[in-house]
Amino acid sequence: MRNKILSNANVAYFSLLLSFGAVLFSGIQAFESHSQLLFTVKPSITFVTEDDPDDPLVSTIGIEINNSGPAPALIKSIIYYVDGKAVGNPRSVIKAGKLNPDKTTYVEFEEGDSLAVGESNWLLRHYKKGRENHKELRDFITFIDDHLSIEVNFCSLTGTCWTKCSTRGGCNKSAEVG
Repeated sequence: MRNKILSNANVAYFSLLLSFGAVLFSGIQAFESHSQLLFTVKPSITFVTEDDPDDPLVSTIGIEINNSGPAPALIKSIIYYVDGKAVGNPRSVIKAGKLNPDKTTYVEFEEGDSLAVGESNWLLRHYKKGRENHKELRDFITFIDDHLSIEVNFCSLTGTCWTKCSTRGGCNKSAEVG
């Protein structure tokens, strides 16, 4: 009788252990599925700086934002920094950088605007046009390379949000460099 009770207790412990293992395995699978879902809906935001004035194939000098996918990005905010200090909008950047407002163009994003997969926009640019003031062009290049940083706060369609900065150490400390 005593052996039968011990045998039943062992079966109960084994069943309990097996149930715990199944719950643990299910939890790991749910976590992995969630991680895979986030991977498939996370926008891939990057900044591209075009700053070679001598490249004949390049007609624009500036900094561009693009989304290489696999999902659209919902823009929460874009913050411009000049020498580490937030300056507001692109007009303030042009003023702070002493750039020619007649030759410098920009695109402004508002909260809720989206950047589709494969979409690119020049945040700040200067068109190269044949004969032009090379000092002005070099000043623009020096400004975007050495003084300008851009931070974008964006979200996926699922509501998960990220922050990216165009330069290392040029934006707030929590921003990834991209």
